[in-house]
Amino acid sequence: EQAPTRNVEAYTFFLRGRDYFHRGSRTYYNLAKRMFTRAIELDPSYARAYAGLADSDAFLYMDYSEETAEVVLANSSKALALEPNLAEAHASRGLALSIARRYAEAEAEFAAALATSPDLFEAHYFQGRSCYAQGKLEDTARHWERAAEIKPEDYQTLILLNQVYTSLNREADAVRCATRGVERAEREFAKNPENPRPAYF
Repeated sequence: EQAPTRNVEAYTFFLRGRDYFHRGSRTYYNLAKRMFTRAIELDPSYARAYAGLADSDAFLYMDYSEETAEVVLANSSKALALEPNLAEAHASRGLALSIARRYAEAEAEFAAALATSPDLFEAHYFQGRSCYAQGKLEDTARHWERAAEIKPEDYQTLILLNQVYTSLNREADAVRCATRGVERAEREFAKNPENPRPAYF
């Protein structure tokens, strides 16, 4: 009902950024950052692009010790300031707060994201990561199961779920997730053989 940007070129860069972000790995997160940054240059009021930039920086921070929590918090705040009701912005803010270990505030942001958009992959995936960091494995499993349903090409969530269910001594669920996750990873690797992440997973 409301276009996120009137600049078609900015939207194209945003879509490229989301594609790179979901491929994972340091190289792709940095490519995603470049795409989101270009989208912001073309449309400085593009809230979703700021959210994407925050997400990319968050994973570079968590997985590779690049960037800082302050940078992630700043970009997620900018996204929310531009579009206060944007579910993606609330999900990004929740992720930013969780990596800063401000878990109660993060939970409120995830709740706001899911209230607006209950089928938002990022909200469930990011909240699952936050729950995992707190040792809440049952909640982690619930959010990651939903994320895997929402995004049928995603392999990472299912393979991470395998580890969660193993820790919960739910062997049948662990095997189910591992099997489905490997099938999805093989499809992704066939589609993008230059990306080592599916093989790694």
